[in-house]
Amino acid sequence: MKKSYKIITYLIIVIGFVHISVTPAIFNQFTMQVGWFIGVGLLAFTLGFLNIANWRSNDDLLIRRLTIGANMATVFWGVMNLFVDKSPQGYLIVALFTYLALASYVVGKESAQKK
Repeated sequence: MKKSYKIITYLIIVIGFVHISVTPAIFNQFTMQVGWFIGVGLLAFTLGFLNIANWRSNDDLLIRRLTIGANMATVFWGVMNLFVDKSPQGYLIVALFTYLALASYVVGKESAQKK
């Protein structure tokens, strides 16, 4: 599971980067919608790096708890967003975030049990 956790983490970072970089091509002017769009990209980017910190520091309980909490909050936010925006990519993103949340818990638990 640790290898797939790393792959999904890097995929989330790439998705965040792409989300931010395509903003000028999609929107003509800066509006609140553009701010939210960029914010979601920054969220994915930051969450990806937090997950990297999680699997690189096996013994830091604070990082593990912050990562799991951030992942769970993102899953909750993503599910709530699906009530408003039922686009197919939304379901894919929620699935990726859900996998991150589960993997961060399982991989962190496995690391804690090895000690």
